[in-house]
Amino acid sequence: IDGIRQEGAIYKDLNANGVSNIAQVLCHGDVRGQTTLTADFVNASWAGQNRSLSKHKHYRVVLEAIGRSLDMASSSRAMVKAIRDILVGDLRLHFSAHKEAYEKADILHRDLSYHNIVLIGDGDDERGILIDRDLPRSLTSLDTDDARVRGRTGTWQFISHALLQDPTKKHTIQDDLESSFWTVLWTLLHYIPST
Repeated sequence: IDGIRQEGAIYKDLNANGVSNIAQVLCHGDVRGQTTLTADFVNASWAGQNRSLSKHKHYRVVLEAIGRSLDMASSSRAMVKAIRDILVGDLRLHFSAHKEAYEKADILHRDLSYHNIVLIGDGDDERGILIDRDLPRSLTSLDTDDARVRGRTGTWQFISHALLQDPTKKHTIQDDLESSFWTVLWTLLHYIPST
């Protein structure tokens, strides 16, 4: 969508602001000649309801880190630790992708969920990193309207109760923190064997 910062540029800003636990961008950009066609046909007489849709461009970002999904963690403890890593960081190393992005770069992630936390490293070096930075929002622009944030953003299973109850509520850091709770609960219920 025109007028929206590309995800690769957001990663570069986070790295420039010294945010830890962020993957390095190798390259990023639009794929030439590839745009969605739905917006061209949504208002055709045969399409039914008339709606306003934005035309999207095919975009790719290549990150240095190759992550594994949370269900590939070495243990349930490692799963929860990976989520902790992106929220408050390792207490020995004092890093946190989410906290530092909020404090240093003035950015909320707004889509904390199972699929946006990946594992890198192995054994004692296994840790979680936060990816999928295509929907973040600058804290200074929370009250403004832009093309990226019209409507609700996030993965429904992990969105905070307050955001689900009030579609007009502005997304806050508390909503992201509640999403992390739902992520822990969902992950443990789905991937930890129970009796």
